[in-house]
Amino acid sequence: MDQVRKYVAKQIKLADKFFDFVLSGKKTSTIRYGLVFFTDDRLILLSNKRSLSIRLLKVDYSKTFGELNDEDAYRDGFSTLDELKIELKRFYGDIPPDYPITIIHFKMEK
Repeated sequence: MDQVRKYVAKQIKLADKFFDFVLSGKKTSTIRYGLVFFTDDRLILLSNKRSLSIRLLKVDYSKTFGELNDEDAYRDGFSTLDELKIELKRFYGDIPPDYPITIIHFKMEK
């Protein structure tokens, strides 16, 4: 495996089509390629058209792409694991099964 992608984020970008899933409570996590670190538990969730204050509940570094499961997909707003993996590959390209991912669990701030 090449060097793992690592970065610090001060906000989380989200595709417009998933923003309503957050607002409805269907999406309570988001998955990122590589290892993402945060300096604060309060962040802004951004799409091209909207923004929302969120609070990080948990940042999980324990899984690889190949270890994602149906529960991960459901929390991310998808109906199946296959849908989630297709969408992640659409954003990031081919992802090796042993590549680390970050699962970011969050809730909307009032």
